[in-house]
Amino acid sequence: MQGSDPAVDQYGIVIARTDDDVTATMTVTDAMVNSHGVCHGGLLFLLADAVMDYTTNGPLGDDSVAFAGHAEIDYAQAARVGDELTAIGDRVDGWGRTNLIDVRIVNQRDEPVAHFRGRTRTVRR
Repeated sequence: MQGSDPAVDQYGIVIARTDDDVTATMTVTDAMVNSHGVCHGGLLFLLADAVMDYTTNGPLGDDSVAFAGHAEIDYAQAARVGDELTAIGDRVDGWGRTNLIDVRIVNQRDEPVAHFRGRTRTVRR
């Protein structure tokens, strides 16, 4: 991938790539919680969406880019201030210019926090 991702940088998300998968980590801070004192669902979605982005775009050449076409998330349990979250991406399937990506978010105790499924579409730059 090229360039930086200001949203990822803003929330301290760290992306790591291995030969097999993409992971991202994020520590929940006071600035990330909602009125109930738990991590805002939109930030969990951002974490998973970033993993989907890197999972899909990493293998592409410079002449193509993949954009999210659809995504949904199911929240399993609340994340609280101080929780260390890890999102693990998996390219489940692909057909034509479409990719199906699953992302699992867990906390530092490896307990599920959220399950995300997204679909991307690859286009020419």
